[in-house]
Amino acid sequence: MSSAYLGLSAEPARCCRYFLSGFSSDATAAPNTLRQMKRLVRAAVADQEFVYFVRQLIAGVPARDEMAQVNQLRAWLATHFQFVRDPRSREDVRDPRFLVSKIVKDWKALGDCDDAATLSAALAAAIGFPARFVAVAFGTDPRFRHVYTIVTARDVNGFAVDREMDVTRTAGRPLPKVTRAIALTV
Repeated sequence: MSSAYLGLSAEPARCCRYFLSGFSSDATAAPNTLRQMKRLVRAAVADQEFVYFVRQLIAGVPARDEMAQVNQLRAWLATHFQFVRDPRSREDVRDPRFLVSKIVKDWKALGDCDDAATLSAALAAAIGFPARFVAVAFGTDPRFRHVYTIVTARDVNGFAVDREMDVTRTAGRPLPKVTRAIALTV
């Protein structure tokens, strides 16, 4: 499978990499970044090839088992995404379609927490699950240092359950003490 199936050109940087003022103590930086992430998710979900690709990821999962579908997406993401920091002087947020094209081509996409959050939200939204970004600050540092996605799905009893999609932390390792958080529904 080539990255052409996602409609990406041979110049992936043309449509797939965005430089943003990242998570800092500036009161507008984190909300602006979250809004840009939301725009990237919406663009990916509007792409029929991307949506079809995501549907293929859950093929074989029972159609009415929403939590199993969300867990399948998270497991796929955990297998194919590796955390790598952005350069010090900038905040990069990559288009989910670009990240998927890298996974198709190289079997792995590299990025930081905002890339993982954007991709996980796009995966969930592509098959109809509500998602929200959560940016958090830790301890006495006022800056937002981490962002992840929460996806809402119904369990087998029909109750809405939130599933954290953060694949950038070591499994089972909790976040440090969160002192401040903001959320944005995708």
